[in-house]
Amino acid sequence: MKALLELVPHTAFATAYFFYPDLPAPWREELRGLLQLEAGAGVLAERIYFATATLMLLHIGHCATMRLAKILSPTHLGALALWWLFGGLTLLLQNPILIQWSTTVWHAGMVLLFAWDFWNGHESIIERNFDEKIWMQPAHWHHLDLIWASYFALCGLSNLLVAYVFAEETWVLYRLFGLAIAAPILMGIVNILYTLIRGRDADNMGPVGANERP
Repeated sequence: MKALLELVPHTAFATAYFFYPDLPAPWREELRGLLQLEAGAGVLAERIYFATATLMLLHIGHCATMRLAKILSPTHLGALALWWLFGGLTLLLQNPILIQWSTTVWHAGMVLLFAWDFWNGHESIIERNFDEKIWMQPAHWHHLDLIWASYFALCGLSNLLVAYVFAEETWVLYRLFGLAIAAPILMGIVNILYTLIRGRDADNMGPVGANERP
């Protein structure tokens, strides 16, 4: 359920982008006025701004839903602030590259979060947030943190590559199917395999396992 909820704003962004031209002309005219878009830009050029506004509004509902489900985290609030900051600048300056950069900035923020915890000797981020009762050596938890940090870095870099090299439509599709769906699934599989190989059941370790704990 949580994974599906996470997809809602990203799916809405892509849906709004591709279906904007199919809206009735009077609706588009009204939206053009609400978003204060320049006249004459064309329907195709306006799609990214409508999608951006949709993403901003949906993220408020997304965080409210997460709060009701008692699974709202600081990461969700950080994402909300980021989308509103870059989304607002995108609409104000009418520059699509800003909302494209926001995805990379979010991933870069996650890399910095992992780096901060590592250099300050904090407990592994993944260990703190791991739901299963798995025990691993502290070094293995930090190796897993490094894998996640590398994953976020690759996602951020690939986002910029697609944004600058390919058409805007391709970037929108990559943002949804690549970064929001395929990449998390792949990283989840890597996470599971790593913990299966390196980890042990914390409830059945016995006295020897207990003595190994730091």
